[in-house]
Amino acid sequence: MIIKIDHLSLSSENFHHDIDIFKNFGYSILHQNELLENLENKKLFLNNFHPTQKFCLLTLGNQISIEILEYKKKFYSDSYVIPHIVIPKSSKPILENTFNFKIHDSEKKPLNGLNIFQIDIHTDNIEKSENFWASFGFQKEIQSKSNILLMNFNSPFSNQTMTIRLIENPTQNHHKYLDHIGFNCLAFISTSIKNEKSNLESNNILTSKIQPLQIGNTLFDIFFCKSETGEIVEIIEPVKTIHNF
Repeated sequence: MIIKIDHLSLSSENFHHDIDIFKNFGYSILHQNELLENLENKKLFLNNFHPTQKFCLLTLGNQISIEILEYKKKFYSDSYVIPHIVIPKSSKPILENTFNFKIHDSEKKPLNGLNIFQIDIHTDNIEKSENFWASFGFQKEIQSKSNILLMNFNSPFSNQTMTIRLIENPTQNHHKYLDHIGFNCLAFISTSIKNEKSNLESNNILTSKIQPLQIGNTLFDIFFCKSETGEIVEIIEPVKTIHNF
């Protein structure tokens, strides 16, 4: 069962610079490892595989966490994932040319410094994308135009909510990868990762094998999946806490 959105993943062009920007907006580093194992199960979802990667997970209150990754080789493409954020008007110049955010400025400072409230996802087939995101608990909300669809996620165990806006764009292709610079993957926490994988496969969704990864003192099981239209999702299940004596 999917219980929450864990993080939004960013493939970084400048690892430490990007970390500092998020820290300036109130995010704190939860984990950082510049030689983190790059799981073999990511190979299908990368242009180029290297056994290690730079990794940083940043958190901010009840906001979605941000995962910053820097890969050995960098690839450039128009990002299909565009987060909408609210920030103070005075801070707008800091982010305008740094990330592919859609920025909404506010005269008042948001309580959390940076508020991600919606994510645009560009696709070449809105119906296929709707079915894909419904697999993770998103529900159709409004379709004001034939090429735009809003879907909402509400966590069953917390007050976490998120809206995605699917935008049909005929110029989009299916060749989306995790090492394309920019935001490119949404990650979910599940209580039963094997069931998630089985359910996705029954709907003919491409999935990787499940592999373990230790981050800090927690061991996670992880797999990746990809829609027919190229969107990539990561599914995570915390397995156990490892105590170092």
